[in-house]
Parts: sequence; C-alpha cells; structure tokens
Amino acid sequence: MKIKIALLEKDQIYLYRIVAAFRNKFEDKLEVFSFTELEEAMSFMETNAIDVLLSCEYFEVNSDRLPKGCGFAYFSESLEIERIRNQKAICKFQKLEYIYKEMLAIYSENAVINTRAKKDIVETKIINFTSACGGVGTSTVAASCARYFARQGKKTLFLCLQPFENVNYFFRGDGQGDLSDILYVLRSKKSNLDLKMESALRQDASGVYFYDSSKSAIDLMGITKDEFKQMIEGLRILGSYEYIIIDSAFSLEKQALDNLSESGYIVFVTDGSDVANEKCHRAYAALEIIEQEKGLSIRNRLSVFYNQFAKDTSQSISFADLKSIGKVPKLEEKTIQDVMKQLSNMELFQNIIS
Repeated sequence: MKIKIALLEKDQIYLYRIVAAFRNKFEDKLEVFSFTELEEAMSFMETNAIDVLLSCEYFEVNSDRLPKGCGFAYFSESLEIERIRNQKAICKFQKLEYIYKEMLAIYSENAVINTRAKKDIVETKIINFTSACGGVGTSTVAASCARYFARQGKKTLFLCLQPFENVNYFFRGDGQGDLSDILYVLRSKKSNLDLKMESALRQDASGVYFYDSSKSAIDLMGITKDEFKQMIEGLRILGSYEYIIIDSAFSLEKQALDNLSESGYIVFVTDGSDVANEKCHRAYAALEIIEQEKGLSIRNRLSVFYNQFAKDTSQSISFADLKSIGKVPKLEEKTIQDVMKQLSNMELFQNIIS
C-alpha cells in the first residue's frame, strides 16, 4: 500500500523537481499529488483520501479543514525553523531522504491502519551479545560483529538494549528519532509501529543500520517478551535484515531472560580472567536452574567470545562445553573506531553461525 501525499507549493520549479524526485526514488512507497493553489488542493482532498499534506508557508492552511487522519506540515526555508503557525515545519532544502523520513514520522502519528507489507521476508539471524562481567568490551565486540556482516554485503541492523550505552560511540548517521520513540509507540499503541521504525532508522558509513540511543536509561527497563517479539518481527518485515545484532545487559530478571530466549544465537563475552570466568560460571549455573524451573531454552544457544585475552593470565572456560567463537588479544589501537575496524576485519565472527 502506498502513502498518498499532497504537495502544495507556489514555486512551480521546486514543485516539479521534488515531485519528480519522489516519484523516481520512492515510486513503490508514495503516491504523489501536486498543487499550486490552496482551494484546488482542499477541494481535491474532500473527495480523495490524502495521508499527508505538505505546504509552503505562502499558503495559510486551516488544519480544521483537513480530512481526519491527514497529517500536515509546512515547508520551511531553513533547518532552524521547527514550527510555522504553530504547525510542524520541514526544511525543503535538505536531502530527499530526510524529507521522506520526516514525512513518514508525521504519517505514523496519524495512521490508524496496519501497513505491514506483504513481501518476501528473508531469514533473519538474531545474535545477542551479553556478559555477566563488566569491562570486557561486550558492546565493542557486538558493534564490530555488525560491521563485519555489513562488510560481507549482508543487510545488518545493530540494536543496542544496554541502558547506559551511547550508540554514537560506535555508529553515526543523520536522522530524527531514537529508540525511545520506538518503545513509546510500541507501548502506547497509538501510532503505526512500522512507520515509526522506518522514520527513526539511521545508517552508518560502514553500512550498518541502527537506532540512536534511548533518551533515558529508564525507557529500556522492563521490555516484555511480547514487546521484544513485536519489535523484532517489525524489523524483519520492514527491513528484510539478514542479521540483527543485539547488545544487551545480562540479567536474571524475567524480561531479560525472555528476550534472550527469543534470540537464535547468544554470545557471552569474557576476557578469560579468573574473576570474569567465575562470574560467567555463576551466571551459567543460575541459567541451568531457571531453565528447569521456567522451561526456558538459553544455554543450548550459548557460545563464548574471548576478548582482551591475555596469554599469561587468561584461561578458557572449563565449567561447561561452550563453543568458542575465538580469542582476541588486547588491541593497542587508541580509539574505539580503530578497535572496531581491526575486529571487524577478523573472520572469527563467522564462527557464530557455522
């Protein structure tokens, strides 16, 4: 189903160019109608369903005349202008993709229909990185894994569920919205989740897709099993991702364990030190008890990644026959980006799925 948008613009040259650009780049997603007169546009919308109206500020649009469920925003001349006549404003002089995403955000706030596309869904591998011991580089390893698969030409999404992590240490990309916006829509059920996920999506120069960190760590608290499944299913349908790499905090709370049980691959990260391995041992023993009591299935998908492994002081885990993804010594690179670059060039991430 295509989203129907109406463009009301006095500048006919700009109108011609943006209509042509929308139809060329988003032909399968948008149906575009254009107008140069206000009354002509309003009359058209009385008999035709329009999802979003974008108008230049030359016209003073009475929002009360808009059909129910029709989103609206003014075109502005500058990125610094956020509102015009108390309505949302979108800068007309920016990349088409940004205008499209802002338009999607407006539509998602007003849409009341289910827009899940009926299209082929690729098999998505969900790899969840976690650790019972802190300071071993779990987030860096997870982000490097995402970069590795993206470098292989696989469509990859990085999803950070660590409450105190900042995704921008690993990935950067232009866009609006963040993970908090996704969770709000998911929990409130007031808007269309698929469209909100698409409008908030960003892409790093490495090719990895991601969402910006949540506004508050509290927003990530208590993600239920149903919410997690709905979000992952939405991502699978929306983006046809081949890999979704999750960076999550380890916990024995029900919500965290339910979410782990929904992941196809679970990777424990440790540095092989006595302290770290003991924490992993205690976590593994607790999982064994909980699995028996709750009927969960986690340990059979568990493997271990040794990061910052020291030849003299680190040891492999001996308390269980866990699959080893590989052992990486402490890297001397100065920045996180340098470490990620070196890690993502290693073929050992392929061992997770082999």
